[in-house]
Parts: sequence; C-alpha cells; structure tokens
Amino acid sequence: MPHILFISMKSILKLLFIQLFLIGIISTFFSLKSISWGLSALAGGVAAWLPTMVFIFVSQHLNIFVFNQTKMHKKLIAWNFVLGELIKIFMMVIFFIVALVVFKAFFLPLIITWLLIMILQIILLIVIHK
Repeated sequence: MPHILFISMKSILKLLFIQLFLIGIISTFFSLKSISWGLSALAGGVAAWLPTMVFIFVSQHLNIFVFNQTKMHKKLIAWNFVLGELIKIFMMVIFFIVALVVFKAFFLPLIITWLLIMILQIILLIVIHK
C-alpha cells in the first residue's frame, strides 16, 4: 500500500508560523492606510489561518496524514479528511460573516489577506514536500 502523506510536526509548525508572520506584515501594510484596514486584513488572515491550524492539529490527532494499515482503513481516513475540510470551510464562513457583519470589516483587505495566506499555504506545502 502506498504511503499517503507525511508532514512532520516541525514542518507544520514552520508553516503556521510563516503564515502568522505574513499576516502580521500584511496587516501592518494595510494599517498604513488606516487602522480599520489593518484590522480588516488581520481578520482575513485569521479567517484563513485559524481554521487551517485547527484542521492540521485535528488531522494529526486522527492520523490522517500518516497511513498505517493496522490503524485505519483507507475509507475512514478519507472520510476523516472530508469531515476536517468541511469543518475548516464552515469555520472560514463563520469568520467572514463575523468580520463583515459584526465588526464591519473592509472587504478588500480582508479578502486580499485571506487569498495571500491560502496561496502561501499551497506554495509552502509544495516546497516542504520537495
């Protein structure tokens, strides 16, 4: 049976800290326009970062990233992965709603920061696995 995917906890923490650092830089950049824009950018970063962090740690706990025939069946791994992704998407939607409706965040810095963090996540995962 093929090895599905293994990401060490060290690599995961590196990924999360790089994303957090970038959120800080982007938020600071948008703060130059106004504090509200900076906070909106921060909200967009948190909307991408926090659900990803929760998904990664729950996935590590459920052994989704480490395939072991004796522990879990392939379908169970797939369903746990799907469930984790659904929870991640649901959390992102909730963060967007709270940021836009409750805190009246500006859409542009919110979505730009969210997109940059999501793109960075994909790029870093590719770089980590090379």
